[in-house]
Amino acid sequence: MNPLSSYSDLSIHFSDIQNIKIYDQENLFIGTSKDLFVNYEEAFPTILAIQFKNKTSIGYITWESIESFSLKKIVISKKHNIFYNQNFPKLNDKQVVTSLLAQQFQGESVEFPPLGKVVLDRQVVDTSGKKVIRVNDLEFMKSGQHFKLTHALVGIRSLF
Repeated sequence: MNPLSSYSDLSIHFSDIQNIKIYDQENLFIGTSKDLFVNYEEAFPTILAIQFKNKTSIGYITWESIESFSLKKIVISKKHNIFYNQNFPKLNDKQVVTSLLAQQFQGESVEFPPLGKVVLDRQVVDTSGKKVIRVNDLEFMKSGQHFKLTHALVGIRSLF
């Protein structure tokens, strides 16, 4: 099942994904969305999982476990994969770890940290090497059954 089959917008912002209520198919409340995990090894990172928080814990739900997705409600399938961990394990050891991750975690097993925690409200350097002001939001574009990270939004306009 394509979780985006009924989702009509072509793009979303990271700020739009905050605090969406997550339920299972029996309408049992799982938690609210807090952050995203992406595959940092891709040029345009794909969302791998949604981090959630409820009264007692923090965990994540894999993107494949999402039955339906909207900015008001996320429903996960009966065969859902909920994990109670604050990081997402690296998927495939055959992929080359990006230079940032390789420098930071040299010789260790890599877990992907939550995207918002790593990028938002941080200064980043663009590909031509000049400093950019703080990242205020992130934009994702719909691509088949997934969303891919395409833009970091900076500057005053992105605050609104």
